[in-house]
Amino acid sequence: MLRLEAIFQTLSRGDDRRFGCTATFTKSGIMWPTGRELYAIHVGIRVSKTFQGSSMVSSSTYRHWAWRLPCRRQASEGHVPCSSQEPVGNYFDLRSRTRQNLFFVFLAIIFRKPRRKVATLRGVNLCDLHKQLIFRGLRSQTGNVGGTERRGGQMASEDLFLKKYRPLLIRRAVVGPHWEGEKVLTSDIWTYVDLWLRRNAGKTDANFYWQQAQEFYRASLGLPVTASPLTLYYCFLNATKALLVAKGIAFTDKHGLTGKSQPGRASLANEKVTLKGAGVLPSLIQYYGDALALDTYSLKEMFFNLAFVHRAYCLSYKENYLFFPLENCRYVRGVGGTEGWISADLEDQFHDERVLATLPPGYERDLGVPETVVVRKRQRFRWHPGTANKTANIARLSSYHAQRRRDVTYIAGVGRWYLKRRYAGALIIDRHAPILIFASMHRLSELSRYDPLKLSRLLDTHRNWLLAEFIKTAPIQFLDEIACELTGQEIFVPGIHAGNLLSLSK
Repeated sequence: MLRLEAIFQTLSRGDDRRFGCTATFTKSGIMWPTGRELYAIHVGIRVSKTFQGSSMVSSSTYRHWAWRLPCRRQASEGHVPCSSQEPVGNYFDLRSRTRQNLFFVFLAIIFRKPRRKVATLRGVNLCDLHKQLIFRGLRSQTGNVGGTERRGGQMASEDLFLKKYRPLLIRRAVVGPHWEGEKVLTSDIWTYVDLWLRRNAGKTDANFYWQQAQEFYRASLGLPVTASPLTLYYCFLNATKALLVAKGIAFTDKHGLTGKSQPGRASLANEKVTLKGAGVLPSLIQYYGDALALDTYSLKEMFFNLAFVHRAYCLSYKENYLFFPLENCRYVRGVGGTEGWISADLEDQFHDERVLATLPPGYERDLGVPETVVVRKRQRFRWHPGTANKTANIARLSSYHAQRRRDVTYIAGVGRWYLKRRYAGALIIDRHAPILIFASMHRLSELSRYDPLKLSRLLDTHRNWLLAEFIKTAPIQFLDEIACELTGQEIFVPGIHAGNLLSLSK
């Protein structure tokens, strides 16, 4: 077993960590006509967020075949091996132009069919090599390739794919996401969902409720912050009804919750919401698969559990952050195995054992990736290779995904995922974000309608920015989530921040 480590630097600088590559070679016993032995290679490429989306490399782990490219140490190049125990011939020093070219060809072999202009290398036709390795199934000719690898006592992993070069990333829709669908780029979320409902739910009243939600949203745009919660709540109510009707979930005409103010001064902690057993909100809770308990929450507690206003909350209350930002949140499986799980990278500033100790129950650090901090869920789901198993695989993945989304959430328009951690003193509400947004806006609508002076006093407190931020951004987050649930698709606005997404339809 030989190990190759390459740090893809900016070719002239030695401190750039935007790219990273690790690779493990295993002898195959298969000889190429030129006399070189083919190697089974397990490659991990890590790319910073700025460079994700490249067609050549992605922030993923792959297992492929290649021959071991010759590489010798040149003392004049200032090469320093990454470990004194490693043979010096296993390291690519990319400050050498020759080694840069070899490394680019190396990546091209692994990640896509080589271009004709780099079709040969030392007498070997790379296009033919690519066909041999991909289409003739050479990976199955050595027993070690299809088996299980372990590093540091943990199982090595590789990305799951439904389409070639398209890793299975986490989806915004919680229930029944369209795993094989393309991203939707639209300039108007209202119109797109309206047309989608006409095609897919034309015999129901879902489209009517969606249009009602749009009209209430438009009405809220010209209202002050003390009055807009009333129309925004009815926007949320009708959007929720559109979802429930489209999915065939029954609901009563009741709202399904009630609110009241605790005695004392005006504060978010004194504004309470109690869930009921029947109505629109309980049906939404049923849709997400959450518990139908008759819980009571304060506005302060619900805001604390919402990622899109969490920064404003922590700055207002001077409390610890509840959410980890995640990168490259995806589904993987054990190399050559049939067990899959969710995996994501943590940002560098959270590489602290004290912080990792607050991971949600069932999550752990993946010790099989020593070069960065990767967290994963210990619970697994079955993923069997082969197109005959696709339907069953997707069904198991969808069930697993819906359970994970209570802890893993996103902020609309930012394109970032967050993991809800656990620490002493933190009041965790184990519910999906749209439920808490709906309940919070309901209480604010009651204040706007029945006690606007108290709402005005809340906007005069030290936490007024948090409250105003919620009223402004809640419709963006809520309607983005409902639109994704309705369609099962990933909906984006090209070239426009999602904060302006809804205002396009004034």
